[in-house]
Amino acid sequence: MKKEKALEFLPKFPELSDKLQTKLRQQLRPFVLYNHSGKARCTHCEAEFELDKAVKHKEKDVCPVCGRKSTYIDCVYRYAGCTVESVANVMVFLAGEDNNLYIRCFAQKMFFRHGELVPIIDQMETQRYVVTPDGSARYGVDWYWTKEKGWYQKHYKTEWTVRTKISDPVFLNQYAYTSINTAALRKTFLKYSGADRMKFDDDLSLFDYIRFYAKYPGVERLAKCGLMQIVKCAVNRYSGYYRKNYYYHPSEDTGDIQWKENEVHKMLGVTRLALRYIRAGKVGYTSYKHAVVEFPNMSEERRIAYAKATDNRYTLLGNLAEWTDKPKTKILDYIIKHGIELHDYRDYLRICIEELGYDVTDRVVAFPPHFAAAHDRVISAEAAIRQEQLEKRNAELAAKFEKLKNERKSLEFQHGDYIIIQPRSAAEIIAEGKILSHCVGGYAERHMNGATTIMFLRERSAPDKPFYTIEVSNSLKLVQCRGYKNNWEESGGSPKPKEIKELEKLYQLHLDAERQKREKRKKSAIKQKESIKIGA
Repeated sequence: MKKEKALEFLPKFPELSDKLQTKLRQQLRPFVLYNHSGKARCTHCEAEFELDKAVKHKEKDVCPVCGRKSTYIDCVYRYAGCTVESVANVMVFLAGEDNNLYIRCFAQKMFFRHGELVPIIDQMETQRYVVTPDGSARYGVDWYWTKEKGWYQKHYKTEWTVRTKISDPVFLNQYAYTSINTAALRKTFLKYSGADRMKFDDDLSLFDYIRFYAKYPGVERLAKCGLMQIVKCAVNRYSGYYRKNYYYHPSEDTGDIQWKENEVHKMLGVTRLALRYIRAGKVGYTSYKHAVVEFPNMSEERRIAYAKATDNRYTLLGNLAEWTDKPKTKILDYIIKHGIELHDYRDYLRICIEELGYDVTDRVVAFPPHFAAAHDRVISAEAAIRQEQLEKRNAELAAKFEKLKNERKSLEFQHGDYIIIQPRSAAEIIAEGKILSHCVGGYAERHMNGATTIMFLRERSAPDKPFYTIEVSNSLKLVQCRGYKNNWEESGGSPKPKEIKELEKLYQLHLDAERQKREKRKKSAIKQKESIKIGA
């Protein structure tokens, strides 16, 4: 949106009603302030009342009026000056009379003062947005410094100016923010977007979705079909989210979606049959799209089976075809027939080539009649070789491994009857592979030098008994979780139970949270280094 057009919307920003003002203040942390005469006041519901029981300073209890769990504060006992006790950033959605969406962003601080039941709440409006069918605009306020009594004070001007970049709001006191009054979306041109009923997370923000819908209303059809992963990829690609985050993968590109089409399968450029598989989660959208390019002259059922078996790992498939000198279709037919995964087949070939020196272009080696038995044989041979090698290298790896153990403590996890712990040595990893009859022993050295991370999933009642083995990538993604004989039924393993699959999802959430913490620490360290350079 051009600057001249954006300035026309500034006088149209709605004011906040008393009800919204109250809801805005309620985003701050709730407290109950009380004095020595027995009077108290809740900062959440703003009701004053008489205390009918003895309480202690900083005791956590509920407000007897609103029932909100709060922290009780003796406003006489502790406070001799002005203290910031709570901060909150809030994005308020407002419906304009012109059918457009107006957003006002506030940074709030709550202060307590000695002997006073009523706190001071400082509200600063930091940014504004308008979202229209013709485009969006962001507004900010400029600031300047003055020197008063030997100190520099920061002042904000009252005039709003148009910002060139449209992005998530940036607040003064902390990064996170909450959104209130999203029901106002139903009174704007965004009423059919479904944004007020959708769940948003760190991978997809409400604000980015709204801006995307304003330009491509067809995204709402994808959301209604449950294709949220496609929605996230499309919205984040548009907002530039992936350019700011290191774990973007080109396979998640969704730039070829035909947004003007009314039917979902035409919008995505897939057949109706493929759409059914994609909606059911049996095959990935981008994996199928790559399969269309990779296997053009093929029946749709077979192409879908290939897309499912490949699971977007077409580079890996190409490497395997190069190693074995066999067509990609032959490799996929083989792993589909034997019910194995591409990673397992890769591990088998890797051991054959790197450890045992086999000729994998030989059809018998490349496609053994009984894969599970052949896999077990090469694992046993590799384990013996690895054991001998590790005994020689154990001393030089020990120092580096000790440092890695401290870093990996944050990856440990527990939930219900299960715990996830890290190995204490390479020998434990090798033993784990032998007992569970899978190939984790081949990952021992990579775990020791930090190329990947192996974690043990154990039952809380038997923490030393191998149960499931987990591989975590250095970008903190759960790569694989395998039990006895890789959970292959044909070789004596058992299918992975539902509770383990649910635990995998919970563990990935834990890894996501840890990744965000590491990113913040990294950014903080960079800023600190930059400030030191400036000071020097």
